[in-house]
Amino acid sequence: MSNGLLVNTEAEAIPAEWIDDEVIVGPKPVKVSVNAPEYVEGTFDASIDVANIADFNSGQFDLTFDSSVVNVTGVADGSLDGGVIPVSEWEHMDNDTIRVILDVSGIAGVRGTGNLAAISFAVVGETGDKSGLDISNGLLVNTEAEETPAVWVDDEVIVGSHS
Repeated sequence: MSNGLLVNTEAEAIPAEWIDDEVIVGPKPVKVSVNAPEYVEGTFDASIDVANIADFNSGQFDLTFDSSVVNVTGVADGSLDGGVIPVSEWEHMDNDTIRVILDVSGIAGVRGTGNLAAISFAVVGETGDKSGLDISNGLLVNTEAEETPAVWVDDEVIVGSHS
């Protein structure tokens, strides 16, 4: 924004500093968060949480981790307010990244709050090791085959017990 002018009721200029910002037109972005325990040992699950999503039909995301600290052993279906979010496919892209594909059958879609998937891990690192659980390349699609805007939030785990 530049060359702005504010005036009072007597048409006198009011000094102002103009600061640019970003405006998103359309629906408020959905927050998608990796939700894992802070401290982990043995095996653990991390959910991919979402709140107040409407008309969800399909999606995908990549999850990157440090394979010298944790490894993915499985991916289970998610659930939104009782409706199942089927994991139609998941695969290792490399040692440190998986890709998860979600697909709700039919055209009705699901809505609500819950999780898109649950990811199971085995700990392979030593006490004190850390691994980010970084979500990327995310895409959520509604029943009209339109992208649902989303903000994707990572997490981190630490090997060991909370002391």
